[in-house]
Amino acid sequence: MSFDSKVLKLKSSSLKWDGTKHPIEPWNKDHTADSWMKDSVVWFSQELTPKIGMEKIKGYLSNFKYGNEDFSSGLKYSWLTPAPFIKEPMKNSLKISG
Repeated sequence: MSFDSKVLKLKSSSLKWDGTKHPIEPWNKDHTADSWMKDSVVWFSQELTPKIGMEKIKGYLSNFKYGNEDFSSGLKYSWLTPAPFIKEPMKNSLKISG
């Protein structure tokens, strides 16, 4: 979605880490699109989803027939599985299987 929507243009496209310590050490640095995918960096994804926008994401989910296509929990959390290290209250509305 990020490449198709031109939010990211190259695998070398990068985002700067904001200094927030994460429990998964590889997340605690600047990342390129390539390292983001390799290390499954949640903060990088959370920066991208608002840039793509809800309307486009809903369109992608519908076109892909991806799970229940429900992004109602918002751009930063709908797709995340709750984890003990996530401090913000969240509900993941996007389900990929029953």
